[in-house]
Amino acid sequence: MRIFFASAVALFLSWAPAAQALTLINESRDTLWIADPAATTEEAIPPGALFEIPDSWGDDRHKWFTLSSASTPEPCGEFRSRWGSIKMPAFFVGIEVGADGECLVRDELPEAPVEPEPPVEPEPPVEPEPPVEPEPPVVDEPSCEGQDPCPSSCSETSDGEDASAAAAEMPPRGNGTWVYDALFSEGPAGPPFSRAGLWLPELRDFNAQAEPAHRLHQVFSYGGDLEMECEGYGDCTREKMHVYYYPPSSAHRSRSFTSVGVSGFQSAQVYRDLDEETLVIPVFDGRFDGDGYLKQFHTLNEAQARTYADTFARTVCADGTVAGVQLDLEPFDLDVEAQAHFYDQVSLNLAGRNEELEAIVPCVTERFPQGRFFSVFTFARAMTPQLGEMFTRYGNGYMILSLYDLGPNPAGVASSPEAYRRYVESELATVMRNADAAYDVGFQLAIPAAASTKEFESYKGVVSGYAQEEYVAAALDAIDASGIREDERFLGIAIWGFSRFMAYPPHTDNTFEPAAPPADVQAVLADRM
Repeated sequence: MRIFFASAVALFLSWAPAAQALTLINESRDTLWIADPAATTEEAIPPGALFEIPDSWGDDRHKWFTLSSASTPEPCGEFRSRWGSIKMPAFFVGIEVGADGECLVRDELPEAPVEPEPPVEPEPPVEPEPPVEPEPPVVDEPSCEGQDPCPSSCSETSDGEDASAAAAEMPPRGNGTWVYDALFSEGPAGPPFSRAGLWLPELRDFNAQAEPAHRLHQVFSYGGDLEMECEGYGDCTREKMHVYYYPPSSAHRSRSFTSVGVSGFQSAQVYRDLDEETLVIPVFDGRFDGDGYLKQFHTLNEAQARTYADTFARTVCADGTVAGVQLDLEPFDLDVEAQAHFYDQVSLNLAGRNEELEAIVPCVTERFPQGRFFSVFTFARAMTPQLGEMFTRYGNGYMILSLYDLGPNPAGVASSPEAYRRYVESELATVMRNADAAYDVGFQLAIPAAASTKEFESYKGVVSGYAQEEYVAAALDAIDASGIREDERFLGIAIWGFSRFMAYPPHTDNTFEPAAPPADVQAVLADRM
């Protein structure tokens, strides 16, 4: 289709805002339905009406949305990507959608119709004021002075802090989920552009239907990553070992709001609004192998690895709202000296035992008197005495053990639910066999509520023949049969995960479905998690 430029004023259009934001003008005969890039918000645009595209639906260069109507399923086809989303330059003033679904770019918006002023109503008669009642006598409030302990009627909370977060168990118990706020409006291989709190409505809906014990009170929001820009041991100074969490700044020359959207820090603040019991646990990832940003990590000596851990702790503890973090640095291996030194220092720092660091950015605060906790994402085979001693030394470390991506199949070849259950049972047996020697380190169990590379409904559009609900049911059946829920080291279930696309390798068009837990999976989790 051709794109036409016009400036004619449309007939009978409702009032458009004066600001020069991209505005959709419905000149078709049908109601248009417009949704944000993640399809979490949908609005109706009646015939003759205008709709201003919110700033949050894109960046300073482009806006993304989906559009449909009863008579034209795919209007504005000339702007559509292969993923069905519409990408419009942000500098456009108006887009007129015609009866045939064709879109015309307009360089001005219609004037607002002048409404006649309503007639002035006469003022009602003034009623006499009622007599003033005398104030009751002042009664002194009860005092806590001399009472030990102070009764609950006299207790106060300080600074309006979230009571549940301040009193969080170390390590925390409960169920959690990973959430990724990247919109990927141009598809999974395009720029991420994140929007803070993308999945907050979905999490609220889940908790509303879930049994109290099965609700999600831990949100593993994507915090950022660790990156190195050095060529190896001799070149790796503190200035070249980065932790990305806060908004882009001059120190992060390769990052900008245009390319990445909001930061992990901003996402963490938004997900605190899930409910008063929520713990937001930012996830920091990175890869030591291949072309990963940490490919030089294993060349670090002990002093350098501990310095990197200091930088990480300063970044985390500078956020006074975060109780703990999750590290997904892969492949995880404490037999590698640089990793062992790094995690040992992370444990020390987050517990507030590094006096030099505490004097600069304290990890122990009035809100977090035990410091901050941390976890690592890995498999049961990594539960060793070395890890257990390191993670329990200060009582602040635990493990998130994967019960997905199991079995011998390569990525992209689905396991049957029956085979998957056997793999889960084997993994749980390894957990119970290793736990005693691993200093009773605590653990969560992670299950595939959305597609993983070996448990999925479809890969690159090819259906596997299995439903995600079957994998979830198989995992929960195995967990329940094992008796592991009664083990005091068991901390809860972690579900993978809420994202717009599940792609492997990341940032490719090799997508797995479902990318987020579908309704039947959520129903099972609400009843059984």
